[in-house]
Amino acid sequence: MLPHKAANRIRLPGTIDNFQDSELGTELPLNRTLTEPSVSLLHPLSVYVSGPAPSPVTVIQKEKTSRNSVSLSWQEPDRPNGIILDYEIKYYEKTLHPCHTVKKQPAGIYTILRARGCNVTLNGLKPNTAYLLQIRARTAAGYGASSPSFQLETSPDCKLNMEG
Repeated sequence: MLPHKAANRIRLPGTIDNFQDSELGTELPLNRTLTEPSVSLLHPLSVYVSGPAPSPVTVIQKEKTSRNSVSLSWQEPDRPNGIILDYEIKYYEKTLHPCHTVKKQPAGIYTILRARGCNVTLNGLKPNTAYLLQIRARTAAGYGASSPSFQLETSPDCKLNMEG
């Protein structure tokens, strides 16, 4: 039982399973039906309602390309199913076999970035190199499915060969 002081007092009719203590960062199980509940709190209360995860990001645009970086933007998923907390951007270098078929990237050889908004700049890339990228959104319900793979290329390394 939570201690009672001059706390916020709320009434929650219905059924709830858990609530999150925002200052302690802990989830407290309730697992009971509330008919005439009253809960006294010392900290603000956030009630999370589970729902489906977001739909995939489907529109990705390359904004700016340089030798070692690429800037991207994308549109929020068609069905966010809640407030988007952040996006996960997963990318890796595209490699080819000698017969010019795409080689599947070995497990664990990729980079993951997180972004709060709908844009990111990938830095530290190799010049004149192709990369494959996927983006997925996260809400309180978890991560949605990844976008289809999106291919991007960095600019060539432009070196002038001056003989003289």
